Amino acid sequence: MKRLKRKVGDYARLIKIEHTLFSLPVALSGMMLADPQPPIRDLLLVLVAMFGARTAAMAMNRWVDRDIDALNPRTKNREIPTGRVSTRETLILAGLGFALYTVAAFALSPWCGYLSPIPAAVFVIYPYLKRWTWLCHVGIGMALGLSPLGGFLAVTKTLSAAVAHPNFPAAVTVAIFTVFWVGCFDIYYTLLDLAFDRTHGIYSIPVRFGPGVAMMVAVVGHLLGTAVIAWGAWHAAHRLWPVIGLVMGLGSIFVYEHILARRGRIEAAFFHSNVVVGVLVLGFFYFLTRPL
Repeated sequence: MKRLKRKVGDYARLIKIEHTLFSLPVALSGMMLADPQPPIRDLLLVLVAMFGARTAAMAMNRWVDRDIDALNPRTKNREIPTGRVSTRETLILAGLGFALYTVAAFALSPWCGYLSPIPAAVFVIYPYLKRWTWLCHVGIGMALGLSPLGGFLAVTKTLSAAVAHPNFPAAVTVAIFTVFWVGCFDIYYTLLDLAFDRTHGIYSIPVRFGPGVAMMVAVVGHLLGTAVIAWGAWHAAHRLWPVIGLVMGLGSIFVYEHILARRGRIEAAFFHSNVVVGVLVLGFFYFLTRPL
């Protein structure tokens, strides 16, 4: 029993199950924009799909990076380099995650199933991007940025119904915001491995342009993302004060992240501040879509 519990704990740490709290709120925001009271069945299936997708994406990421992680002093104690989880087990986890995600997508609607390979392809490709281009941050941003569009489609059921929905532009802005939000924080996060990445030929904006420019890029990206989601929020409800509140809330969190990044406290900010961003966006669209 102790061995089983230890193994389950290793799997949970490998896939960073708690990081589902980043993508889940924006997926639910997409659902709220499509229907303020989505069917319980759709909600449960989206939760299952998100869990499967997150498991598959993180397992693939860890499998692809296993050799780099073994060399990096910061990551050498992760589950695969230490042997607590084998590469075979990691691939099985990824396969099970993809299967769960695909089944849940088809259960939501045929269109959700037909389009499910698009996010799956992003999950497989983005871990390789840091070997090819300093624009790798866009890849992880897209991996989460597709979540609100998936949530929107989960409720509307067909692509034509999604595009025709009056809140579709707002859902697109949530997706764009998520790409900026996650991609820019990934810029901060890669600062932790700047020396290692330079030595081992890993691409990133900090490696290509230096930490000072990288931080400015992250600040500008967060500003652009906030402007985009503010426009989408206005489009969805035409209510000024809630939009101002959203902008101020997001701005405060991003300033806090930037200050911590400058002080080198990146890991301290990673989980708590980003969970707050997701919850803030979800709470905003939940109350914004309520009848007055």
